[in-house]
Order: sequence, then C-alpha cells, then structure tokens
Amino acid sequence: QNVPFEEYTRLQKRLKDIQRRHNEFRSLILVPNMPPTASVNPVSMQSSAMVPGMELSFPPHMQEEQHQRELSLLRKRLEELETTQRKQLEELGSPGE
Repeated sequence: QNVPFEEYTRLQKRLKDIQRRHNEFRSLILVPNMPPTASVNPVSMQSSAMVPGMELSFPPHMQEEQHQRELSLLRKRLEELETTQRKQLEELGSPGE
C-alpha cells in the first residue's frame, strides 16, 4: 500500500526472476544429468522446482519431507562430485596426496 506502483511492479518482476533462477539452480543441483535446454522448461522439472508460492499450500510436515529429500539428493550429488574429482586428480597424477 505504501510503495509506489512502479516500484511494486519492478520488485515483483525481480522477485519472479530470482525465483525462476533459484528453481533453475535447484534443478541443476538436484538433477545433474538434465540437458541445459530442458531446465528452461518448467514442465520437465521434477517436484523439487515447484511453482513459486506453491509450497505454501502444503502442510509443514510435507514441506519438511520435501526438504529432507532434497538435502539427501544434494548430499548424494556432492559425494558423486567428490568421487569424480578424486578420480580426476588421480588420473592427473596430482602431487596433492
């Protein structure tokens, strides 16, 4: 109410852009083998990249379950990246170890 309409519209667009970028980032982290062009299409994304605001319609326990699933996927992905990185270092004969 107290913000000028132009600023409200600008901030609304910025919020939507940030939410879109966040969802793209999330999908890239949680679904690493997805082709880059598919990450632009929200229909092809998994439930990890929900429509902004949609999570508000779910009960808190479902949000927590979703969050735990995402954390689990992220941990698994980080472990895979670490393993891959170690293999690459070994192949390069890195003196680090």
